[in-house]
Amino acid sequence: MAYAIVPATRYSEHGLRNVSHEAIEAAECMGCTRWQLLMRVKIPMALPEMMLGLNQTIMFGISMLVIAALVGTSGLGQMVYIGLGDGDFGVGMSAGVGMAVIAIIADRMTTAWSKKYEENIVFSHAKLSRTQLNWLYNIADVQILITSNEGWGLTFTEAMLSGTPIISNVTGGMQDQMRFVDENGKWFTPSADVPSNHRGTYKEHGEWVFPVYPTSRSIQGSPQTPYIFDDRCAWEDVCDRIKEIYELTNEERKAKGLKGREWALSDEAGFTAEHQAQRVMESFDELFSVWEPREDYEIVNATEYKGRFLNHKITY
Repeated sequence: MAYAIVPATRYSEHGLRNVSHEAIEAAECMGCTRWQLLMRVKIPMALPEMMLGLNQTIMFGISMLVIAALVGTSGLGQMVYIGLGDGDFGVGMSAGVGMAVIAIIADRMTTAWSKKYEENIVFSHAKLSRTQLNWLYNIADVQILITSNEGWGLTFTEAMLSGTPIISNVTGGMQDQMRFVDENGKWFTPSADVPSNHRGTYKEHGEWVFPVYPTSRSIQGSPQTPYIFDDRCAWEDVCDRIKEIYELTNEERKAKGLKGREWALSDEAGFTAEHQAQRVMESFDELFSVWEPREDYEIVNATEYKGRFLNHKITY
């Protein structure tokens, strides 16, 4: 046992130490404890290597059967030893084939088990083509977009057009794509009274979306962007939505995703190149219909450098 246990120990240690740093960071950001991090992230992701170590331990153990027979153990190893000692080819051959069959079965079982957990979480920094992105959107059960400081959320639109349901933070322009319904039964339009639906003023929304309402709001800013709302949701709420999607059947998930695609292609949403081009032309027409030339112009010498600061005397 001491001889055979070494591969399992070494492979397990190597697998746990080489878990993706991105996966660990994501789990810690979601609030996982050290025990949850080990049991729900590290071990599942390290299982392929751990199962390879178990495979090698079983192979080492079977290889030791004949050697163990020299000290008096019974079993197939003893039969091989007897066949070799007595020159009985039949006994030795039958026992040897039995050991080989056991090794093959054990190898196939552990290999199949390891493939079950192989690459269950993948982080990719690769640049993908439009075709590859289309494949990913279409094979996904759900698109998750819970970012803060978000603008429109282009991946939200791409997922809808692929017929994929969405879990999303209720913030920014992503609210428009959720199609919240106001008290008049119409598509919610921000107003002075309700500039945003982040507080969940309206709960009715499109079937294709599983909204997550922010639990924390702040204002972020910089000289380039004076301020933008930073809406952050709780990871527990996200997990509830993921569980809700998980409990649906494949047919139910696909039906909800197709509802989103149907709405995105409709005249109301108009998330297509044709609709968008038409709206741009209509906006130009409206601009030209109301535009009036300025009477006075200010001529600015663009080559004159005045610096970024206006110097003045300091008066005490």
